[in-house]
Amino acid sequence: MDRLVKRFFGKKRGDHNMRSDRVGGAWWAVFSALFLGAGCLMLANLLQNVLIPEWRANNQFRPATCRVIETRVQEKLDEEGRTVFRPDVRVRYQVEGASYDRWTYDATRMFTSNREQNLAIVARFKPDDELPCWYDPIDPEQVVLIRGYSWYAWLFLILPVPFIAIGGGGLVYAWLNWGKSEEQRSVLAQRVARQPLDRESTAMRQQFPYVPSYVDLMNSTGTQLAYRLPNEPVGWSVLGLSMASLIWLGVTSTFVTMAVGGFRRGEPDWFLTLFATLSLGGGVALIVATVRRFMVTTGIGPTLVEIDRHPLHPGESCALYLNQSGRLHVNQLRVLLVCEEEAHFQQGTNLRIETLRVHETVLLERGQCEITSDTPLEHRATLTIPAGAMHSFEGEHNKVNWRLIVEGDVPHWPNFRRTYSLIVQPVAGAGVPT
Repeated sequence: MDRLVKRFFGKKRGDHNMRSDRVGGAWWAVFSALFLGAGCLMLANLLQNVLIPEWRANNQFRPATCRVIETRVQEKLDEEGRTVFRPDVRVRYQVEGASYDRWTYDATRMFTSNREQNLAIVARFKPDDELPCWYDPIDPEQVVLIRGYSWYAWLFLILPVPFIAIGGGGLVYAWLNWGKSEEQRSVLAQRVARQPLDRESTAMRQQFPYVPSYVDLMNSTGTQLAYRLPNEPVGWSVLGLSMASLIWLGVTSTFVTMAVGGFRRGEPDWFLTLFATLSLGGGVALIVATVRRFMVTTGIGPTLVEIDRHPLHPGESCALYLNQSGRLHVNQLRVLLVCEEEAHFQQGTNLRIETLRVHETVLLERGQCEITSDTPLEHRATLTIPAGAMHSFEGEHNKVNWRLIVEGDVPHWPNFRRTYSLIVQPVAGAGVPT
């Protein structure tokens, strides 16, 4: 979610990346609040018109006896211009000496498209029949001939749930991360997920308190070299995007149907039309993102990156092994060693982050080649951290990140970019800026 906020609300200037965490967080909060509000309105409407009336009819209405006067099947046009029907039975009954004459049947008074079914319902009621009924003790003019629950009506609860979940979750996320720098969020996450640091030298941590831990980067052993660097997993992101797309489009279809129905009746609702259009655009964007991520995940095989030592130090070299599998034709494949600096600073009431790439070394640049399941692309190289280079650093307002980046240009396919973190420690005895 953090990446989504930065992707949509960040600003880029040349090789610099300018981001405002508070502005991005504020827009995300507004977006989430709109979703939460829409979900709450839908839920309130559902409770008022369906769920509460049925519950009260089954639990609070009092019994009485009524006489059938006449019956009918009421008709009207729905939002799509189709004719829908509802059974109506006119009854007379008395409550505490007062006489009432009402059209009724059940608590929800919902219309359906099956005319024959409604005709069959009203055919069961004959004029002058004496029948049991149930009336509302608060408002005796409200009466029903049948009680029970309409299971299909309760399925409508599916509609507001995605809006409330997305909106509520977004607001909680915005509140938890409001005003916090990326370093602070990273530290909070590491406190939850990081393994005990007893494998790491306590003396090294005490000497270099601002150097990030490298323990989590050494959990996986390689097949060719000592350590396999972890890459950000994408399988769950594909599943999450797919579920979000289905839910979003399912809910959007309801608003689109209502908007189209209004135009067919000659009663367009422009606010609903605008909302449905924006929602449909968001659904299309989600589908495009899902398809692209799915294509990259399934069509492009895994990229394995291994090194023979970790952590590294300025001026030191290590062996690098790359294995790119899959079935694809590649126009260009590059492996980069990069160092990026991040500066966090206050600008008015906004916290901005400026990112600058200060070092880039091309470790591999391969032109057109064919990768098959039997012949993956393998490459060995030597990775060297420049002497005198700044080590990895994580402070309150500054950050230095060393990364390996694998970039692939694939024809007729989304390009891919996979990132692997490295930790560069200062040479023992060297000072660390604070």
